[in-house]
Amino acid sequence: MFQAPKNLFMHSEFIKDLNLATEEVKNTFSGLSGQNLNWKTDPAKWSIAQILHHIIVSNEKYFPQFDQIISGKKKNSFSQNFFLTHLFGKWLLKTVSREIKMKMKTPLVFYPSNSPFDQKIISDFVEHQKKMESYIVRISAVNFSKNRVSSPALKVFSFSVPDCFCLLINHEFRHIKQAKNLLKSMPQ
Repeated sequence: MFQAPKNLFMHSEFIKDLNLATEEVKNTFSGLSGQNLNWKTDPAKWSIAQILHHIIVSNEKYFPQFDQIISGKKKNSFSQNFFLTHLFGKWLLKTVSREIKMKMKTPLVFYPSNSPFDQKIISDFVEHQKKMESYIVRISAVNFSKNRVSSPALKVFSFSVPDCFCLLINHEFRHIKQAKNLLKSMPQ
């Protein structure tokens, strides 16, 4: 698992991993039909398209906080400066590893659409990754050292900016692996 450096925001490492995730999605899922992208092992489970949409939805929930950091208007709340929120954030970062060690319940705020997707979900994902890269580059150009980012689902989870990007990128790889596992179980 890639971990954020302690004293240096190495955006090139994040961008490298982000590009790796993008290429993996394009190479693995671009040739699938809309029907295959929407196929599920069970009606209660997510399809490959929903998994990709979940990644997009989850990341985009952080964008307003990133915009505030870039504009210099981000003020940490009292709870973000509280040491327990840092501990909870570190715990979540360790829990959301690239390897699927245990199933986690997804908060409703991060749920994907239940509507069917077409092949455009792949290009939507690629475009989303470009936005993520842009945020990484723009945030690395400002002094973010005192800023904390809270989980949009539960404010008690608070992260440093580098730890937040680690979390989001590890989350992407975790779900790409889930989608690849789903592809393996798809009837031929």
